[in-house]
Amino acid sequence: MILGFCCKLSVTKLCYNYLIYEGESMQISKQDVLKEIKKFSLLFVEDEKTSRKIGLIIFKELFKDVVVAKDGEEAIEILKNQRFDLVITDLKMPKIDGFEVVRYVKSHTPNTFVLILSALFDKDTLLKAIEVDSDGFLVKPFDMSIFINTMKNLLSYKLKTDEEINILKQYKDIVDDNLIVSKTDINGRITYVNKKFEDISGFKKEELLGKSHNIIRHKDVPDEVFKDVWNTILNKKTWKGLIKNRKKNGETYYVESVVKPILDRDGNIVEFIALRKDVTNYISAEKLIEDKLQLLNSALLVLVKIENFNDAKLVYEEDILNSIRTKLLQRTKKLLKNSFNSIEEYWIKDDVYGFLIEKYDVTLLEDVLNKIITEVTNTPIIVKDLEYYPFIKISFTHGITDLYKDAINGLEESDGIEKRVINSNGLSIKKKVEIVKNMEILKVVDYALNNNRIVSLFQPIVSNETQEIIKYESLVRIRDKDDKLISPFFFLDIAKKAGVYGNITLQVLENSFEMYNEKNVPISINLSPSDILRDKIRDKIISLLEEYKPKKGMITFELLEDEIIKYPKILQEFIDTIKNLNAEIAIDDFGEGYSNFSRIVDVKADWIKIDGSLIKDIHKDKVRQDIVETIVNFAKKENKKTVAEFVENEEIYNVLKKLGVDYSQGYYFSKPIEVDEILKRRVESD
Repeated sequence: MILGFCCKLSVTKLCYNYLIYEGESMQISKQDVLKEIKKFSLLFVEDEKTSRKIGLIIFKELFKDVVVAKDGEEAIEILKNQRFDLVITDLKMPKIDGFEVVRYVKSHTPNTFVLILSALFDKDTLLKAIEVDSDGFLVKPFDMSIFINTMKNLLSYKLKTDEEINILKQYKDIVDDNLIVSKTDINGRITYVNKKFEDISGFKKEELLGKSHNIIRHKDVPDEVFKDVWNTILNKKTWKGLIKNRKKNGETYYVESVVKPILDRDGNIVEFIALRKDVTNYISAEKLIEDKLQLLNSALLVLVKIENFNDAKLVYEEDILNSIRTKLLQRTKKLLKNSFNSIEEYWIKDDVYGFLIEKYDVTLLEDVLNKIITEVTNTPIIVKDLEYYPFIKISFTHGITDLYKDAINGLEESDGIEKRVINSNGLSIKKKVEIVKNMEILKVVDYALNNNRIVSLFQPIVSNETQEIIKYESLVRIRDKDDKLISPFFFLDIAKKAGVYGNITLQVLENSFEMYNEKNVPISINLSPSDILRDKIRDKIISLLEEYKPKKGMITFELLEDEIIKYPKILQEFIDTIKNLNAEIAIDDFGEGYSNFSRIVDVKADWIKIDGSLIKDIHKDKVRQDIVETIVNFAKKENKKTVAEFVENEEIYNVLKKLGVDYSQGYYFSKPIEVDEILKRRVESD
């Protein structure tokens, strides 16, 4: 044993036809091997320092010249300027691994032998070694006699002819057990298939021999793919790619394929060999379901989402999670079998699984699925004496078109909805229509942004005591090509989703500060956390405050209460900064559902804007009056000002005044108006 270092020969040559070849033993003595390799120059690539030093000591005794590289990157730089008889490279290295070193050597100096050095020897590593055309695979650790035998076999290979290299003695032991294999003659007629080819395709060998691979060709694969295969292999190159094939029964399967020409000693193509790996299970469930639907006239697709699975991932280990998922799928399938036949299951993602059902009764669907919901959620899954209660939601579609898209949309759009079973038929078409509408709206937004047509209207906020205007809230609008003003109800959410909302905010800031500067009136401006998270917008706000130097109370920024809780640290830093520049803070829509009185204190709010949902029917609802009264009492004790939104009539106003709300905003006093109207009203009032 050499200090636990070095290697053991597993493969003497990964041949040109990607088959394993164990060279016939030639009568070369140990002394002959040592004498022959003493003529060799060696590049030794190893990133582990101790192994590198030991290897250098050993190899200097064996080879004529030895150069050491500390990693793959350095090795390639050396290879650019120097040629070697042999390269021994470690496999796992930073930046550039051993496979890349092999690729470089074989593409630039194909006559150089390359041995891969690794502690790992599994099927995938072997196949990768075959792919990069390595000459051998050396496994740590080893003893000197085995290493000498390795070199003996390499030298044996060097003395053989190309025709002898193509002998396939090790083929069945390594390849047949793991890969789908076929060979064809130069005309593309199948001359050999292994058992795995028969098993996956459903065809017997007798049905395949003499035929072309068109027998398993799927109609979805375009002619261009097969033209590319032939052009590649006829040029004596290897073709690699993913192929979608058809079984004898019409079902679909997917394979990663390597197709390579086999050459004689003169470099002429004598046949072609194809190695394939079944990757059907790694293809997306959507694709597999669509493939299956091509064989059916109609089907029912049921998708099940485990809504509390993300919580489970924070508690359970991976093996328990996998057991939960498996048992839940099995339980659901068992329940479905009570009402349906011909069921195929699919895992969509961690928390979603599905079933494709060929025979079903539409009239039974919702009743059956609701019963499944009840049964599944009320019966715990037992794993290692632990009880897990799943909480699921079901989306189902039936027919033949867009089943997967409909069902997925049903799950996505049902977030926050109490209903547990969702009929999702036609949702994808509905979504497409919505997308078209949204794109039209985005075009209007884009036009407005590029043509200075983001405008601000201003709605007065009045004193409930004197009915005098004490400030204006800046409200964004878009002016379209026909000079029509468009409400944010139609474009704001879409602008946020499309990522252009920040540009609208920047224009609103400009409009609002310009209004403040020209009219010398207090302004209130809405901000969202997404605005404040953007450096550009934060910097713009601070810049405007520093430029205009408003007196305290002249500029107020309104923050939505439900969004304050998402980014407390960033918001607090921002609030502290702008309050130091005399800006005030209002909590908008207070009372909508996330209300927390301590949050008013935490963000140092100066104003509380009471949500319109509490105001619009307050003159008819005693409970709303009690809630608003509680908010007002708290605000007075904390020296905060209160504003009621959506004050639409005199009855509402009178109730608010009686409850002690300081200010009101709504159509009872004024709709949002343009800047010129503000000036006109001020002149009239004077």
